[in-house]
Amino acid sequence: MNQEEIFETGGKETEVKEINDEETTVELPAEPKKFIKEKKKRKPLSEEQKNRLKEQLKKGRETSLANRQKKAKLKAIDKEEKITADDEKIYNSIKKKKESTVDNSNLLNEIELLKQKLKEKEEKEVVEPPPKKVRKPRAKKVVEESVEEPKKTYAKKEKVVEKPQPPPQQPKPLTARQIAAMMKNLR
Repeated sequence: MNQEEIFETGGKETEVKEINDEETTVELPAEPKKFIKEKKKRKPLSEEQKNRLKEQLKKGRETSLANRQKKAKLKAIDKEEKITADDEKIYNSIKKKKESTVDNSNLLNEIELLKQKLKEKEEKEVVEPPPKKVRKPRAKKVVEESVEEPKKTYAKKEKVVEKPQPPPQQPKPLTARQIAAMMKNLR
């Protein structure tokens, strides 16, 4: 197969028309003109006017400089006050911590002193043995022999302790199966 046979269009030939550029020119609308205001020329300034303007400019620069310096001083003062307030807060917090540690150290010192006193008391107790009791010999009693009286003997009564009896046990309830079995036996 040839390429011509593959790409055949079925025998129809399409005509391509060429467009002339001259015939199809389209006129675009003109861009709107912007209104531009023309500046008027100034009259030339006289020497007096120039000097007066220079003086005003000089005076304005001086006042603006003074205002800027004034604002700078105020900012510096505010910043300084803020820093001192922050420093004071820090100082107070450190002071409180030191006071608590001082209180703690005082308490610890008191505890140490009390421990030492307790040890000293214990040492005194150990060093000084308690005084020994000296027994004095007892004087023997002289018993005269006399007619002996018969000694009375008493019979000891035995104490009878009654054990409490447990309460009577109640029978367990019967289940349905047990009841059915009993009923069966009754017939």
